[in-house]
Amino acid sequence: MRIKLAKSAGFCLGVRRAMNLILEAANKEKGPLYTYGPLIHNPQAIEMLESKGVTVIDPQGGLPKEAQDAFIVIRSHGVAPQERHKIKASGARVVDATCPRVSRVQSIIKKHVKKGYTTIIIGDKGHSEVTGLLGYAGPKGLVVEKLEDVEDLPEADKVCVVAQTTQDQNAFWNIAKAISEKYPQASIFYTICDSTGRRQRETHALAKDVDAMIVVGGRNSANTRRLAEICRGTATPTSHVETAEELDLQALAQYATVGITAGASTPNWLIQEVVDRLEGLRGEKQKRWMRLLWEWATYLVKSNVYVGLGAASLSYATCRLQGIEPELRFTFAACFYVFAMHILNHFTDRTAVKFSEPARLEFYDRHRKLLISLGGLSALGALLCALTLGGWPFLLILVMSILGLAYGIKIIPQSWPGPLGYHSLKDIPASKDLSLALAWAIVAVIMPLLSAGARFTAATSVALFFTFAMAFIRSVLFSIKEIQGDQIVGRETIPIIVGIKNTKVILLALTGLLAIVLVLSGPLGWTSNLNLFLLVGVLYTVMYLFLYHRRFISQGTTFELVVDGVFYLCGTLAYFWYLTSGSTPF
Repeated sequence: MRIKLAKSAGFCLGVRRAMNLILEAANKEKGPLYTYGPLIHNPQAIEMLESKGVTVIDPQGGLPKEAQDAFIVIRSHGVAPQERHKIKASGARVVDATCPRVSRVQSIIKKHVKKGYTTIIIGDKGHSEVTGLLGYAGPKGLVVEKLEDVEDLPEADKVCVVAQTTQDQNAFWNIAKAISEKYPQASIFYTICDSTGRRQRETHALAKDVDAMIVVGGRNSANTRRLAEICRGTATPTSHVETAEELDLQALAQYATVGITAGASTPNWLIQEVVDRLEGLRGEKQKRWMRLLWEWATYLVKSNVYVGLGAASLSYATCRLQGIEPELRFTFAACFYVFAMHILNHFTDRTAVKFSEPARLEFYDRHRKLLISLGGLSALGALLCALTLGGWPFLLILVMSILGLAYGIKIIPQSWPGPLGYHSLKDIPASKDLSLALAWAIVAVIMPLLSAGARFTAATSVALFFTFAMAFIRSVLFSIKEIQGDQIVGRETIPIIVGIKNTKVILLALTGLLAIVLVLSGPLGWTSNLNLFLLVGVLYTVMYLFLYHRRFISQGTTFELVVDGVFYLCGTLAYFWYLTSGSTPF
């Protein structure tokens, strides 16, 4: 089975902004925390927010008594001016999470109401956004849901026409045309969100290109329902599901190509669960040996054996790069340490894993005892390997292991102020990505250097930068993919601090800098011409960054197979280089 994931699937700009605001408040603010109405139209996301202590206020029931000491977030759909005034008058601390696109529509209506215009809103009666817009339109506000409603509109001299930001494009233009015929002087504003339009166009094209479509999102989400309607309009078999548990896997197994899209309020973890379930069907129509190969690949990835062996391969390459004769003990120590670090981190950070990699959490729960045992044995194996390499390598691994285990522990009690407000290593911004990259650099470069008793040379500097950069790019890319899980637990990774777009620029800049360093290191006499071979690894990194940006490998086992494949490539390149240079690999 081939799986095609829509590039536009998941949170839009407005929903992402709203979720960022509420999660930041949940992680940092003290006192009662509320949203005025459901923040977004997704039951699972609302349930997650409730687990973070966020309570939904029913607009019909009024504000809570303790509102004066509360923190109230206005939902992304916006509210009527009267409700906004009531919230502010309560004395609560207010954060406006209204989508900027909705705010624009509110401004258009407000401007034209002052000039005596009648406002016609093309949208769904009773929808939160439309209800809020009607508050700005006042007594002259009207809602048109379907083409037939235009006939019942009253006479009016001046008419302003706007659309619910998640309205269907075709429906809008058909209705707008009918309105313009009835009111020739009407001012018509196309206020459908750009991302909504792109999402609908992409969904239509994707549905025509696959055998079946799956639309993921809340049934109370208007834009998600419209995506399902668009898919069904192409005559492609379509399933609208809220969670992966609703998938009819038996029915889906018959299709060769399945497309997946999701509404603007659908969290990534729900999309990831659907992708993971479908990946499990990939082998149904394949030959037995191919099915077994995929099952083994999935097991190696989810268990972190794959990344551990990748660390061993990278260790071999960096030893060759800095002119140190590789030993199996070096590669074993790197493999054991990285494997143990990833295993134990996933077990100690269950909440983030739950909302970032739900399939991996399920895998961990199913093999809990085995994986904990393997993680512990691997940590012990890394220490024993380091012990055979000398006192300094052993001390280095020991300190790193202690710091790794203490990473998520509250070193300073929550009741104490703590330096800069931090109570654990995990609280330090960007510590996740930097510490992981630094750990890879130490076990792959510094530990062999200390064991061999070699001097710190220019080649060592190049090897350090190469290893740190490759591991850092990997870690930050995973942080982009896992950004919602990190936001939920309050972890400030680089994508959260500077934004996804800026983070991608940083990764490309770092990749370019790494290429420049490798190109110059040979002519400057810092390294052998192995640097030119490793440039292939840098080009491979550019390739997988592009594939991720285009969402060809954005989720699941395939993503990790491709991304961590760069470490195997680097080891293979170093091995090939030494074979062609007449040396032995070990």
